[in-house]
Amino acid sequence: MKDGAVVIKRLAPRIQKSIVAFEMQKANKPGITQQLPSAVGTGKDYMPEIPEDKLLMFTYRKEGDNPSGISILRNAYKHWWYKDVFYKVQGIAIERFGVGIPHGRVDKAKLDSERAKLENMLRNIRTSEKGYLLTDKETEVDILGLTSTAGNGLIQESISHHSRQIALSILGQFLQIGAQGTSGGYAQSASEIAFFELGLQYIAGLFSDQMNELIKKFIDFNFDDVKDYPKLRVTDIAREDINILTTALEKVINTGLVEPDERVMDWVRAKMRMPDRIVEEEDNVKTRKKPEDKEVKKQEKKEDKEQKTTEEISLADY
Repeated sequence: MKDGAVVIKRLAPRIQKSIVAFEMQKANKPGITQQLPSAVGTGKDYMPEIPEDKLLMFTYRKEGDNPSGISILRNAYKHWWYKDVFYKVQGIAIERFGVGIPHGRVDKAKLDSERAKLENMLRNIRTSEKGYLLTDKETEVDILGLTSTAGNGLIQESISHHSRQIALSILGQFLQIGAQGTSGGYAQSASEIAFFELGLQYIAGLFSDQMNELIKKFIDFNFDDVKDYPKLRVTDIAREDINILTTALEKVINTGLVEPDERVMDWVRAKMRMPDRIVEEEDNVKTRKKPEDKEVKKQEKKEDKEQKTTEEISLADY
């Protein structure tokens, strides 16, 4: 309560991992039961319960009575899992074959006498700006590595594939334009970004719908017989294509379907995020107000007042 009104003190989040049941287990009523390990041994209730009327739940893709819903990233999880595994396999391949294995070859006749010397030589190979290896013409030394890149190329292509699928799962395919040799024009990227923004607008709408339920509840707490409730709205996420908007307006105005009146002008300015028109009412006709008009009108009012005062004085003389 504040000044006799019921108000929202604060909206405190409840971490999903702390919720053990979507029902108050002690009271057997709708709500949530939390488990707070940090409260163990402090004397506080480490299994607190919150009734449903004190909760504001935001659920995406709710299934039946399950308040958990489905994560917006659920479709991306499979591709993330494979991508993570492939990165590990690629790392193992680079670690195993990237450095290479020192390999020596010596004439069979000298194998017994030169074996220990060659093994010691290969074992102590180091790379530095002064590193070198001196052998006779009958002894050869080289580094064995992965002779075929087909396996690594397949892994990299799989990683790229799953990266694209992750982007597609969140309507973010425009992020892949120009990556891994792909290409795309401005029109393609603009349409894909617009589609992504529509998705964001939808998610924001889900949030505002829940907030509006809370607003309605507190309006009813404080006022009677309210019919029109204030609402929280999310705007300006999905952008308007100005070229399409102006082209469509030109057609409907030229054909006479729409009259370019003040309401249309205000609507167009709002869509294009332009400043509001500055207008004033004079003889029931709206005109655009200019800075110089304001000074002229002020001077005219002053002169009218002086003239009226003069007339009153003149009448008083009679």
